[in-house]
Amino acid sequence: MISQISCSSSPELNGEVFVITKGTGKYKLGGVDVLAISEKEFTEFSASKKAEKELLLKNLETKIAECETIGSGRNDAPGHERCLLELEDAKAKIGDIYLAGLPDSSASAKTNNEGKFTLRLPDKGRYIIVAKASRNAGGVIEQYHWFIPFDANDAQQNFVISNKNLYQPDKSPF
Repeated sequence: MISQISCSSSPELNGEVFVITKGTGKYKLGGVDVLAISEKEFTEFSASKKAEKELLLKNLETKIAECETIGSGRNDAPGHERCLLELEDAKAKIGDIYLAGLPDSSASAKTNNEGKFTLRLPDKGRYIIVAKASRNAGGVIEQYHWFIPFDANDAQQNFVISNKNLYQPDKSPF
């Protein structure tokens, strides 16, 4: 999908939200709130969450070690699947801390049934695009978080929110 920002004084960001799954391929996520928050405001906000994130990362490391011990290299070991689900929940909690008390968004939109959205940004500049989605995958609720830097000063952008740019707490600056 090719998305563009218009050349007017108020840029528009067109994009889509989806995940690629083993079973269904491209799974379009409708009804997802997509927010644009100024990069400066989000960076200041995320600094206030740093201690909480560090604590949750330590818990995550503990959970990873626990799953490795239970699995001992075998994915079919008793309790291993449950441990992996708990690990995913622990990762989701880290993303959730950034959703609590977010600064006001500069723009917001909701994805349509095809997972597409248009954000009408007030100005050119740098933003963090924020979104959260979930889906039921065979009785397991999968949660997705995105905090993606975006520069509205660029003339054109392809903007896709997918599992290729999911929030990874151990690799993200936030």
